[in-house]
Amino acid sequence: MALLNNEAALKFAKELTIVAMENSLIKKDDSPEQSAKNVFDFFNKLHAEFTQNN
Repeated sequence: MALLNNEAALKFAKELTIVAMENSLIKKDDSPEQSAKNVFDFFNKLHAEFTQNN
């Protein structure tokens, strides 16, 4: 996979996270705090993959 600069990685991670939320691909929880954490973790994982933590 090609590495992206930080700006591009943020943009793509955001868009993919939104699509994942719209398609129920991120686990929902009864707790709003846990649901938000699930979204946050998903976004961070994508961003790390796109940048390889650079």
